[in-house]
Amino acid sequence: MNRFSAALAGLLFFAVVGSYAASQQPAVPGKGILSVLRAGQAVELGEYHGNTFIRIYEDDELKAAMKDKIKEIHEDYIVIASPANPNMEKWGSTEQYLPLHAVHSIVVVKKKDGK
Repeated sequence: MNRFSAALAGLLFFAVVGSYAASQQPAVPGKGILSVLRAGQAVELGEYHGNTFIRIYEDDELKAAMKDKIKEIHEDYIVIASPANPNMEKWGSTEQYLPLHAVHSIVVVKKKDGK
């Protein structure tokens, strides 16, 4: 009887673990916090009180503030390319590999109504 119970427990364990693993879906593009970001999109990368944010402006007058660009989007990190810092021009541009857990928010600044 012990062998039967052990075999039944083993089958039950693998059935539960297998069904849980099968239910885990990879990130679907267009869903979640990254749904507003696209590769090649201009953004403003900033930091406020230790929290990293990504800001997108819809108003053409404010788009000049967006000097950074989304280079790649992955399930657990994004790559943001930034122009050379004027104080460090000899070094060229930079790429920041930003883990998603470090992104505090993505802010979309909408156009003012009526304009």
